[in-house]
Amino acid sequence: MPKFCSCRISCCNGVLKLYVNIYRLVFQMGQKVPSVIKKRVIRAWLEAKPRNVIADELGISYGSVSNIIVQAKRESIKDIDLLRVVVVLLKSNNLDLTHFASSIRLKNRLNGLKLTETQVDSFLENIDIHCFKEEIDPREFLSHIYKVCSIAYKCSIADYLRRLYHLEEKVKENKGSDVE
Repeated sequence: MPKFCSCRISCCNGVLKLYVNIYRLVFQMGQKVPSVIKKRVIRAWLEAKPRNVIADELGISYGSVSNIIVQAKRESIKDIDLLRVVVVLLKSNNLDLTHFASSIRLKNRLNGLKLTETQVDSFLENIDIHCFKEEIDPREFLSHIYKVCSIAYKCSIADYLRRLYHLEEKVKENKGSDVE
């Protein structure tokens, strides 16, 4: 038979501290924890909640929370600790799973283009440096890149290369220096 406990309303230093009456079900030793509660424990654990918070929220003992996590690790979710570490890292950086999913999507896109993160990072650094030196907003610069790509798409590649070569020559004439 379940046992119940409750807290009370108290006043300390003139500040009312409200401790709402909480009736918490405390399972007796040996009583089987329902699967719905086990699922809630696992979900809360993977949401990076501490064991004591999970125990308080679900009205079970701290030991039961630990046992459920160990059982899940042993029987079904071998990498539960790794998954939790990922969630904790995401939360500590004010990110959520949608950010993580976007990262995976971008990584898959890079893999599909056979580009490394280092190559893309270097490209972005070069854009940043160029925009700083030329006093151009990076969004404006990318808009220009998009326009160049649109022109290249409309023209044959040979025509595009001739136009690019012609443009490089004009830049050399105007600046009197090599184009990088």
